[in-house]
Amino acid sequence: MDKKNARKIPAVLLSFAVVLPQLLSPAALRAQAEDAGAAAFEAPAMPGAGAAATVPSLRTIPSDLGTPLSANLEGLSLPANGAALGARAMEDAASLPAASRMQAAAQTGAAVSASNLTPLQATLPASAVSASPETAAVVASKLSRALAPPSRAAIPRLAERKGLLGRVARFAARTLAPGTSLFDGSALKSPSLSPSAFSYGILRRRSKASLSLPPGVRVTKKIMPVAGQGGPVSLSKFYLSPAQTLEDGSQPIVLNADPSNLASVEQALRGLVDQNPSEYGATSSQDMRATGVVRLPGTGNQADSIIAVFRQVKEGPDISGSPYALAVEGANLRFHVKILNGKAVLMAVEGGFVPGIDSSVMTVRYTDAQLEHIAAQQIGASSDGSGSALQFLTRQLTFIQGAWHAMNIYQGSDLDGNAVIVLVDVKSGQAYAVNPDDMRYGGLPGGRLNVVAEAPAAAVSGQAQARGTTLTQDGEDHGPTEPMPLINTYVYDDAGRVLAVTDAQGSFTVPADVNGGQPVRVTVKLDGIYGKLFDEDSKDSPIVATMMATPGRPVTLTLNPTGDNEQLDADVNGYVYPYKMIEWLKSVLNLGGDARFFQPLRNGIHANGTQMVANAFYDPTVDAFFLMKRGTIQEPAARAKAKPNLAFRALARLGLRRRGAKAGTITLVAENTAQPSIELHEFGHRQYQVASQIRLSAQEAASAANRFIKWLIDPIIGSESNEAGADTFSMLIRNSPVIGNGFFLSADPPSALPNPNIIRTGENQTPYDVSDAPNDDPHRQGETQMGTAWQTYQDLIPEMGQAAALQYAAKLFIRTWLYVQPSNVASALTHAMLADMAQDGTIPHADIIRGHAQNDHGLTLPAPGAPAAN
Repeated sequence: MDKKNARKIPAVLLSFAVVLPQLLSPAALRAQAEDAGAAAFEAPAMPGAGAAATVPSLRTIPSDLGTPLSANLEGLSLPANGAALGARAMEDAASLPAASRMQAAAQTGAAVSASNLTPLQATLPASAVSASPETAAVVASKLSRALAPPSRAAIPRLAERKGLLGRVARFAARTLAPGTSLFDGSALKSPSLSPSAFSYGILRRRSKASLSLPPGVRVTKKIMPVAGQGGPVSLSKFYLSPAQTLEDGSQPIVLNADPSNLASVEQALRGLVDQNPSEYGATSSQDMRATGVVRLPGTGNQADSIIAVFRQVKEGPDISGSPYALAVEGANLRFHVKILNGKAVLMAVEGGFVPGIDSSVMTVRYTDAQLEHIAAQQIGASSDGSGSALQFLTRQLTFIQGAWHAMNIYQGSDLDGNAVIVLVDVKSGQAYAVNPDDMRYGGLPGGRLNVVAEAPAAAVSGQAQARGTTLTQDGEDHGPTEPMPLINTYVYDDAGRVLAVTDAQGSFTVPADVNGGQPVRVTVKLDGIYGKLFDEDSKDSPIVATMMATPGRPVTLTLNPTGDNEQLDADVNGYVYPYKMIEWLKSVLNLGGDARFFQPLRNGIHANGTQMVANAFYDPTVDAFFLMKRGTIQEPAARAKAKPNLAFRALARLGLRRRGAKAGTITLVAENTAQPSIELHEFGHRQYQVASQIRLSAQEAASAANRFIKWLIDPIIGSESNEAGADTFSMLIRNSPVIGNGFFLSADPPSALPNPNIIRTGENQTPYDVSDAPNDDPHRQGETQMGTAWQTYQDLIPEMGQAAALQYAAKLFIRTWLYVQPSNVASALTHAMLADMAQDGTIPHADIIRGHAQNDHGLTLPAPGAPAAN
């Protein structure tokens, strides 16, 4: 043992003396799944003597497009005590068949050397041609991580805590030798996922003022460029009547297209860009990839809309020399076409592409392993695998320090455990550390649509339901605890086979021949075709219902049938309300034909968490959403009093302290966030995320050339409109303007309790002030948009009746915003006016929408027939 490691022994022993009792608690035996968007894995149990252990998804050395890399592994020997966990896979095998995989044969307690390794696709025999020392070191690091979990994963909660215990845990995570395993991987439960830097919360998450990085490493400010300074061309033209002329002399364009043929309309729009590429920033043949060209049928006399949205994509040479595609950050075009008098008329165009990006910047000169190694060095993660793991997010063309670069984007932790983003140029190898607050992205792909055929006539039938918190008569949270139907939920037999799937009313039928006409035992859990429910608290009992079902005698299975357990109710709520939203998308918005909205959540729904107390969030990096158990938060009194009637906004900067309050602070107890109004907001974020993706055929999605654009991490929709759109989902589904009523259970001092005790309401008059945008809270900026939507809906009720007004408002606002992906509040509301346009070119409800925006919030929208600002 060298002297450097010998000096660590006393400190490590001290670390264990403090940390080990915590490590052995049930809560500590949950490892963090840090797979880059891949499905959560379960660690395989350690085999018995002489058995083989398979390392799933082990990407030791990447083999892009089938090009093998070799390294000299002679003499490499690693201990194999503990379950082997797969290293993070950059791509799913289904989408990138050439991705390197490897199996490691191990005997309990024995050492694993290079001669034990059986290579799959990648060529890594012990006698391989020697690569550079750096590459060999990367190989050793990867194998080390694969054969034992990173020590920080063994102490996920402690390393995040403040104070002495957290510092000791972080020290232990950085100093434990590779290969050390503190517990058997077979003890792991389903993964408890931590929030990423890119999650969308019901409230603004606390910002990190600074990052702790190695000496000499600076945080690079990530600033999106503007037009003329390297940024995309900026277009914003809205015509609110067929004859309107803007200040630049432009008028609505009658497209040379068949309005009944979407392909014809798309071709005409591409032709406009080709005819004048400088106006739009780039030519369509090189740069335009559509997220969708969709027709939105009008209601009554309302004219149909066609929404077409495109992202800018460039092609460049991969490491093998073959072409691959990358999306350009923030570059997109959005068109709103109305069908007037049988013609397709272009009424709005927004956005723009970046001119002049040389595709040579995409030339790849480093392997994936080398790029990750560079990223790890940038933030002080050790190359031997003992430092904090990096999560690969994606590769895209991004602008930093005055130029466009093809960047691998990683999320990791700084030396204190705070989230940090690392960008690595795939051509130059230059690395940059970036504060997550400077990045605004979406996430990674959800799972494939699970289509379940309707069951034939069955001998066994029944109803599946679960007791949870219903809505009040006013559509608010905290209604009575009653049974609610389990929608699209699996019905299992004793062998774990799916016998049936419930319908929108929770009913199911089982084929008559499933058990030869004999009684069959059926089981229902919180698990269905759109994702399952995970309870983050290991002390909570599983929620399951099982009973014998006899042919010809309908059965009713009720989950959580009795009692008043807040956390079990939270499990039911967390599962039921997202499934209700799915049905609402079909029944009210008529989106059943768009399969994107019905993809299952890759990592499901997580209830009773503690990762972000007093919040709830959708995390697109793992495609899951998270609800927290009730918790106590503290905030400096002076900060909270700045806006006493909107104290919930102080949560934007709240910490996670649980100890006694210091002088000058207030203490608030927040309820469990598995409440209908909060859940529907969060699941709304997911719908905007899936609607922002490039439209790819199955063959295109399977191509390795498109592996970085098949799911993009920067949604097109602006952050304020994203929050407002999610709020509008929640309000209209429940038919209530209030989000988070009764959110705070108590306050110390009592006078600190907000009045009204809510999170937000559509009946607001919040001024629209963009002077601080985008640094101000996007939830607050979005109050103008969601407030105008709600008030407009209220004004439609006397004209249409409540049911018709609700459906009209839902299509006018939510459906339009889902497809057009507006960049800001003004854009969103103006597109809603265009959606309202009648077949004669008038906008019946323009005065209502404009009036609420102006009178309630001080936002002036363009008027039909008058010149509109470009």
